[in-house]
Amino acid sequence: AVPDCTSVDDAPTVTTVTSTTANGYYKVGGVIDIAVTFSEAVSGDVLVTLETGEIDRTCSFSVAAESAGTCDYTVKTGDASADLTVQSVTGTITDGSGDTLATPTPTINLAANKNIVIDTAKPLVPTKLKIYSSKQKTKRLKTINPRTFSKIVKAKSVHPYFTWSAVADVSKYYTKFTDKKISRQKLLNSKNKSNKTNASGKITQIGKKYYLYMLLRDQAGNQSKVKTLLTYKAE
Repeated sequence: AVPDCTSVDDAPTVTTVTSTTANGYYKVGGVIDIAVTFSEAVSGDVLVTLETGEIDRTCSFSVAAESAGTCDYTVKTGDASADLTVQSVTGTITDGSGDTLATPTPTINLAANKNIVIDTAKPLVPTKLKIYSSKQKTKRLKTINPRTFSKIVKAKSVHPYFTWSAVADVSKYYTKFTDKKISRQKLLNSKNKSNKTNASGKITQIGKKYYLYMLLRDQAGNQSKVKTLLTYKAE
């Protein structure tokens, strides 16, 4: 007798998820391409759910006897991910034999193929400063009260030097020490921008008010509010 052999088709799976979007940091409005590859040709409507913090965002595409498909995820306010990855690939997905998708989890996920960081939070300006009487740090000014500054100002011109602790993921510190009010745009356009955690200024006239302004830009391009870290009237 001839044995009765019955062929068994394997159900389709998601073999890998990757992206043509460059590695890096992305803020609100950034568009990330999501490319899904299946183990065989499938048809149906596909929903990709991403791990993006409190609210998991989705993107979708349709395939017709195809082994791959793509969709775009647009970053929205509140999204966050240190290394963007896919939570699941779901939908009405079947192969030519009618077998449905076996598992919603990719064998090789997006985070294994790419390094895409989602950051929509505005950086916070540091609140603590170390203040010195000069760039050489010859004299540490432990307080920023009128008496401390007045004694030095009356003796000669003062070139205060400020340092602060680095803020995570910040690429640029915009600072300005001036006796004038300054707008956000002027601060952004000023030459006083650096990835270093220090700034300097000059006090030359008693009776004037001086301000130290700061604005931060992180690696995703998010900007902090303009903050006045110091207001001082040289008397």
